[in-house]
Amino acid sequence: MQKKNISLDELKSIQLDILSVIDRFCRENNIKYSLGYGSMLGAARHQGYIPWDDDVDIILLRSEYEKLLSSFPKELDNVKIASLQTDIKWDRAFAKAYDCRTELQDAGNKYRIGVGIDIYPIDSVPDDETQWKQYERKRRLCQNLYEWKISMIFRKGRSIWKYAFLPFVKLILLPFSVRNMSLNIEQYALKYSHVKSSYVSECSQGLYKYKRFRRSVFDTYVEVPFESHLFYAIKNWDEYLSTIYGDWRKLPPLDKQKPHHNFEAWWK
Repeated sequence: MQKKNISLDELKSIQLDILSVIDRFCRENNIKYSLGYGSMLGAARHQGYIPWDDDVDIILLRSEYEKLLSSFPKELDNVKIASLQTDIKWDRAFAKAYDCRTELQDAGNKYRIGVGIDIYPIDSVPDDETQWKQYERKRRLCQNLYEWKISMIFRKGRSIWKYAFLPFVKLILLPFSVRNMSLNIEQYALKYSHVKSSYVSECSQGLYKYKRFRRSVFDTYVEVPFESHLFYAIKNWDEYLSTIYGDWRKLPPLDKQKPHHNFEAWWK
């Protein structure tokens, strides 16, 4: 049977449906979440998707993240959540809510699930600047090893010395499974979970290295418009976006205005 491919517009519609399911569940169960990363930037600057973007991210403080994972049903309105806690095949240190009627093949993820949205926990990190930088360097080492493990392929723009180094890295990392490496990243992200620090960061993937936020940024949440819907975001989203992007109101150069994912999606 021929696969029915999912267009970009259809993919965004599915993502919005998934986000609506998560939003409704969080409201009903008093779970605080926020749009994050490019989705928060899109809401603030475009009241929806960044025109050249193709994904949705949400962020939750670790306690809210764990509450969501532990209470979300196995399936709700065709939406499932894959995480290290809920899916023995999942091999990322963050979670993904996905439409189980679809499939998506991502170049960076061997475990194939459906069209989804990324769910990132926000963790406590050291207040002391020196300790924070030491922690982040070690965390990034774990993350870089993980990335090497899952991306043993030739990529445009990679330097020749990295190509030469790939076989040695592959040999060193051979005994380690991707899932176990993700579990180690998660454990490291939880290192300061017992500390009521004044700073937090997204440590499960660390999309923006050496970026941390005042914990108070996550104290208050408001509704924001996103593609004719109302979803939640941290009230102090300006500080959040400025920490990540600097002058977030300024559009990037035209050559940077392009999707950054490589995938194919279809209906089952």
